[in-house]
Formats: sequence, structure tokens, C-alpha cells
Amino acid sequence: MQLDNFEGIQSNIRLNIIRFRRERAFTQEQLANELGYSQAFINQIESGQKDCNLEHVYKLATILQCSIHDLLPNKHLNLGDKYAK
Repeated sequence: MQLDNFEGIQSNIRLNIIRFRRERAFTQEQLANELGYSQAFINQIESGQKDCNLEHVYKLATILQCSIHDLLPNKHLNLGDKYAK
């Protein structure tokens, strides 16, 4: 799997959040309550309407009892020449 844009990274994070939430048998509302967020916020992240920042990933990983790395893409990211030195 090659991710070469921000949307692809966010999509991967979103799918991993959904997978871990379901594996842990959390509803969106339960997860939101644990995090101190609204259910609407969790829904927006999972549906791609809102992006996940590093703070969100950290908090989600803590509540979902997984590592941050479990939520991030697990393959080498091709960021292209834009970030080459």
C-alpha cells in the first residue's frame, strides 16, 4: 500500500480507528464519552468530515488500548519530492 497524500493518510487512520473501536466493542457514543468529545465529533472523524490530529490519535490510542503506530499507516509513506532535502 502506497500513500502519497494527506487524504490517504487520514483515510488509513480513520479506518484503523473504526476497526479498533469495533474490536473493543465501543459505540461511537461510548468512545466519545471516554475521550470527553461529542459523539458527533467521533462520527465526523470516522466519516472523513474532520481530520485527526496527533493529539486525537494519541488520545484514541490510549482509550482503544493500542499504540499510536497501530492507528497510523503501517507502510512506508511516499511523500514525494516535495519533502526531499
